[in-house]
Amino acid sequence: HVELGIAEMNLMLMLGAAGLSHSLFGERLIPVGTVYDPFVARGLDALNYACYQDARFLLVGTPSGVTLAPEGGAHQSIGTPLIGMAQDGLASFEPAFLD
Repeated sequence: HVELGIAEMNLMLMLGAAGLSHSLFGERLIPVGTVYDPFVARGLDALNYACYQDARFLLVGTPSGVTLAPEGGAHQSIGTPLIGMAQDGLASFEPAFLD
């Protein structure tokens, strides 16, 4: 566990670097990072290059979804799903609930 604080770019850089462990050292690591979902865009440069280099990692945005956040509309990310769909080399999943 590494606590980075409010440093989304550093998180993406660390995920990308650790996600390249197989090509660099021959040992596969699957790093997992969590970020406040509306702030995913703050680390897009590093995320873009990590995907371009075929790094393997899990990035979890919390709270995910456009209707799930109890914090209100300012904290619900409608842009993050678009980032996930548009970024080459990135598989994105958005939660959905059915009543």
